[in-house]
Amino acid sequence: MDRVTNKSKSILKFTAMKPLQFFSHPLMQLFSFSIIMVGSSNFGGPFIYFVFFATAQGYGYAVTGMLGIALTIVSTVMRANRSLNVQLSGLGLMCLSFGWFVIGNRARAGMRDVLPFLTILLFVGVCVAVVTKGIEVHRREQ
Repeated sequence: MDRVTNKSKSILKFTAMKPLQFFSHPLMQLFSFSIIMVGSSNFGGPFIYFVFFATAQGYGYAVTGMLGIALTIVSTVMRANRSLNVQLSGLGLMCLSFGWFVIGNRARAGMRDVLPFLTILLFVGVCVAVVTKGIEVHRREQ
């Protein structure tokens, strides 16, 4: 009985998070990065698909993206005082990876639709939330 109560309390705690806490969470960062829709008139899909399969071929944007994902995952298991720095490093690598992909592959052609725009907008919103969280934590430490 206590086990069920503790589990329901943790679910309630997660759903009662403030919007900044929700959007700056490392798992939300991973999710928003993974679902960015990209492509061209011939082929498209989630960005994580391109990152995953291009890593084996050694493309720079893919390796950078996988490093960003790895750092973000590591930040979920670290202590709170250092996890934000690792999460911000992962976010920076994710942004660099996506920018490198767009510039290098001229993938802008598939981004005229609404869904790719909304997924990019979600990722940008998460980036802003993580940076805002970093600024707030830095101000509290001073």
